Amino acid sequence: MSEVKEYKIRPYYNYVPTGKKPRPIMYIETETGCWQCTSHAPNQDGYPKLGRGGKTCLLFKEVYKDFYRVDLKPYALLRHKCDNRICINPEHLQTGTPADNSADMVKRGRSLKGTKSHNAKLTEEQVSLIKNHLTEYDGLRIARFFGVHSNVIYRIRKGVGWTHVQ
Repeated sequence: MSEVKEYKIRPYYNYVPTGKKPRPIMYIETETGCWQCTSHAPNQDGYPKLGRGGKTCLLFKEVYKDFYRVDLKPYALLRHKCDNRICINPEHLQTGTPADNSADMVKRGRSLKGTKSHNAKLTEEQVSLIKNHLTEYDGLRIARFFGVHSNVIYRIRKGVGWTHVQ
């Protein structure tokens, strides 16, 4: 079993003393180098949160700011290189843009493509059938049969949609 460690964060620059002692930040270091937070509850998205100055903050952002002694803008985006939401290791974090974050998601196979998407009306098997066996039928007829718009069939045949299916 891994040993539980504590990260000592500096007092927040606009911290107003409330008489309460701040809760320590506890974590377990994994074999991959992740610092898995054990002391703070995650928010609805799975990221540990921290109360600071009457506001709820993302713990990994506060640790990053403290570790590198930088002041991030409130809208600044930090990306986990390790894909572990409860990791607070600042060396596993990097700044980026929303486009960088989306590219990471696609590259790591976490994007909602195919039947993972809640909007999908076709299955991978149906798309494979459309690509490989229904080539002699026109797109409108196939679209009506499967209950989708003809643009869906067009995009499948042109290799724009459902590119992960052979």
